[in-house]
This record gives sequence, C-alpha cells and structure tokens, in this order.
Amino acid sequence: MRSLAPFGLDLEFYVEEYVAGRGKYPPQKHIKKRSVYVCTIEKACGLIDSLLSCKRLDEIGMIIVDEIHLIGDSSRGATLE
Repeated sequence: MRSLAPFGLDLEFYVEEYVAGRGKYPPQKHIKKRSVYVCTIEKACGLIDSLLSCKRLDEIGMIIVDEIHLIGDSSRGATLE
C-alpha cells in the first residue's frame, strides 16, 4: 500500500486499502480517477460483490490481492474465491 500510493499521485489514480476494518462497501464513486484496491481475498470478494450488486463493476481499475501466495495452501484450499 505504502509503495503503491506515490504512483497513484504521479499517475492520477486512487489507491484504496481493503483490509481488516478498512474499506467501504460499495466503494466511493470517483468520477475523474480510476482506483486501485489493495485487498485481502475476503475483502476483494466483498468489494466485487458490492460493485456487482450496484452494477458498477466497470469502475474498477485494478484489484491487487495481497494473499496470492496462499493459492494451493493446504489450510486455505486450492483456489481463490
């Protein structure tokens, strides 16, 4: 999150964090800038579900999942939701 934020300033996109208690469903609508959402897998599911229900999925610029290393982990299962 901290490493990505300066790029957002320079390249004019929002960087929003969806971990623990951070992040709002559905996310705030931005008119002039795209967003990059940094999420845990659980928060990414909630974010996508909330945008789908509001018919706003096309507003997402990118979602970065910070737990991608857990794919195939025997305690989490073989797939990401």
